[in-house]
Amino acid sequence: MHLAGETVYEIYEGLVVEPVDADADPAVHDVYINAKRALDNHFNPKRNAEFEVYTFRKTQQNQDETIDTYHARLRSQAR
Repeated sequence: MHLAGETVYEIYEGLVVEPVDADADPAVHDVYINAKRALDNHFNPKRNAEFEVYTFRKTQQNQDETIDTYHARLRSQAR
């Protein structure tokens, strides 16, 4: 937290982090793992499924794009 900065620390203070039980397995639940999980959940972007469908359906082949390139782009967007 020291290296991340004061802003990240303030965000962390506002997050709900599950406490570590005394008898918890340290490989699964420890303070660092719980803090990292909480910060990852906060900073990972949430996807809007409706917008993803919209952008997929609006995808068109560019004039200078081959069918193979267009197909590859569609497949990557479908994922």
